[in-house]
Amino acid sequence: MNRGSRIAACLLTAIAASSVEAQETVTLTGCPTSGIEMGCLVLKQDNVTYDISAAQPKPRVGYRAVRLRGTKSSNLGICQQDVILDTIQWTYTDQKCD
Repeated sequence: MNRGSRIAACLLTAIAASSVEAQETVTLTGCPTSGIEMGCLVLKQDNVTYDISAAQPKPRVGYRAVRLRGTKSSNLGICQQDVILDTIQWTYTDQKCD
């Protein structure tokens, strides 16, 4: 294997590894709240703030807790929160939010 092939193989491995990291799925339960920026929606769990603004339809703030599943995204967002989630599926729980 020549030097160029080794470099190309290393780059492809790095790209594949970052894609796998970006595709990590998380499951959360909690009350959605408004984010720092207008129009942003977040959910906090275990000292981590998740940007759930991509949820469609958006859950109501101050109504009921949600159970959601989403994919961690490597995209940049305007909400200035810890972890951005994409591909979000959610349902309301029976727990009321304050």
